[in-house]
Amino acid sequence: MIPSRQRSCYIKYERNRTAKMKVVVCIGSSCHIKGSRLVVERLQVLVAEHGVGDKVDLSGTFCLGRCAEGVCVLADGELFSVSPDTVDDAPYACVAAAES
Repeated sequence: MIPSRQRSCYIKYERNRTAKMKVVVCIGSSCHIKGSRLVVERLQVLVAEHGVGDKVDLSGTFCLGRCAEGVCVLADGELFSVSPDTVDDAPYACVAAAES
């Protein structure tokens, strides 16, 4: 395990080196039931529509700890709770920001 201070520097180095926005969608059981698969599919479409596939790292993870709030999406450290119906509202701004 990398010590906390070194890990922080390593993360900053990795972020600058890759220059990608990291978008992580919870695919745990609660979020899965709430439609995380549809959220991932919509985010993939948004990334493709905006042509930012080389600037956005879209991935999944298990439980971000906010199970009661909706499908959790962590975009560059900012947590959004969305549903398949609202996914265009919050993380869209993050995906669109990757265009610049």
